[in-house]
Parts: sequence; C-alpha cells; structure tokens
Amino acid sequence: MKFYIGCKGWRNQRWSGEFFPQNLDPTDYLGYYSKVFDFVEIDLSNSTASSNDRFYDDDGMLFRKWATNTPHDFRFTIKPPEHIIEDTYKVDDFLEELTPLEGKVLAIIIQPPSPIKLTLANGREWLDDVVRTCAYHDYSVAFEFNHSSWFQDLTYNLLHKHKAAIVWSSFSSRYCSTPIITADFLYFRVNGNERKWIEKVKEKERELNIVDKVLNFTIVVVDTPTKANHILKLLDLPMKKYGGGSSQWVGKVIMHVDLDSFFPSCEELRDPTLKGKPHAVIMTDETKDNITKAAVASCSYEARKYGVRS
Repeated sequence: MKFYIGCKGWRNQRWSGEFFPQNLDPTDYLGYYSKVFDFVEIDLSNSTASSNDRFYDDDGMLFRKWATNTPHDFRFTIKPPEHIIEDTYKVDDFLEELTPLEGKVLAIIIQPPSPIKLTLANGREWLDDVVRTCAYHDYSVAFEFNHSSWFQDLTYNLLHKHKAAIVWSSFSSRYCSTPIITADFLYFRVNGNERKWIEKVKEKERELNIVDKVLNFTIVVVDTPTKANHILKLLDLPMKKYGGGSSQWVGKVIMHVDLDSFFPSCEELRDPTLKGKPHAVIMTDETKDNITKAAVASCSYEARKYGVRS
C-alpha cells in the first residue's frame, strides 16, 4: 500500500534552519518541501471570499504556480474555503479553478458547515450533492465531520456508496474508536500519540489482508517535518533527509544537447551504403524542374572535407 506522509501546509518560517536552509527565500519553500516530501495538505478554510467568489489571486495563477513548482509525482489534498462548501454551485466553481492541479490532487477535504448535521433534513441532501459534484470533476472526497451526529451507520453507508472517506483525528476518535473504511483510501490527521495511530493503520491493513481487499493509499498528516519522519520510522519506511543550515538548489535544470552530424547519422542507419561517403541532409519540401534547392541542415564528416557546411 502506498503511504503519503506530509505536513499541514509548508509556509512555516519557524522551520527555517531545522528544515529549510537558513538562506532559502520563502518563495522557494514549496519547491524545497516538495523535493523532500511527496505530499502536503492545504487548508484554505479560513480564506475569505473576494467580490467574485474566487479563491485565488494573481489572475488565477496560484494553483498553476503550485503545479509547476512541484515534481510530477507530488500530491495535494485541499480543504476549500468555508464560504464555498455551503453552496454546491460554489463548490463546482472552485473545482473548476483547481484545473491547473488536475492529476496532483489526492482528495478534496470537506468539513460540513456548522448548521448542517446528519440529523437535520438537509444533512443527507447536502452530503449527496457534494460528493456528486466532486465525482463529476473526478476528485475523491474525505469528509472531516465536526458533529457527533455524523458518526453512525447511515453516514458510513452513504460514504461507502460514493467511495468517500472520513478524516480520522483525535476529534473523530471520541465517537468511533476504530476507523471505518468507506473508500479505497484512509485519511489520518495525527496531532499526538503517533504510535497509537500508526497501530490503527497497521490494524486496518491486517484486516484487509484477511478479507483479501486492498487500499490504494493511506494519507497521514502531521504538524512538522520531524513528526513526519517519526511516522515514517513507525511504518518502517525510509526517513527523509533535509537541509537544516545548508543551502540546496531548488530550481530546475534544462539541458540542451547538440548531437554532432545527427541527421546524416540517422540516414546512415536507414541506408548503411552511405557510411564513409560524403552526403548531406537538406531542409526542403519543394522541387522545380527536378532540381532541389534548399539549405544544408547537416552533413557527414566526409562531406565537410569538400567544404560543405550547414
């Protein structure tokens, strides 16, 4: 089973010196973080609405920056702003705005608005609308329930129907001591007692092995890189190495390679009789009176002895 172990956010300047190199510019924090860990949880729930109900600024470039500043195998989970989840139409718009991150989002985290409870008439309808909207955009969902009414079989059956998960945390453990599997992944938020929570993870894995079922992945969210390494150690997985006080390159390198006499070499592979002979490859798609006029793209070394050049 694949494990995604990471932190809640990366913009923490208190990590400078211990995790981030001391001389690293904060604008490069995500680039550095994503080269150490392969996952981060983003909580936008406290973000305020702008005049047009869009979350991001910079002409909609924030999500695109996150996508381009992280490796192709880096993954996010994202908790939308509070004002969005009350209205499924706004949820739909928000997921449209996430398009630049498409393929990098493991799950959308949904916390029910405080007035909504499963015991109320609109509770089940709201849950159905949210999971259907996310499914339409091909996003998995993990619900972070904040009221005791949600922790019952009716909720678990609804989530199982839609293959949506529950975020298991110290809050949820008050009402359900054993995590319930309702999707093809598990989601844990660990703020303490790491060993106890990892035992729960291993217990669930053993249960699935017995009934011959497989989870695609498990997500574990912690507060700091140090705790993330502690989780990795408890899972018998390789711990991450990071910079501390040293500097580390976080950018990209693009290499341009000039292959000498490349086109003639290709022609010699297609026609071995050309080897050792002067010949050239030209750029043209026009002929006039059976005479080809064009520029030389490249020529063999034998042709160069006669003064032929590109």
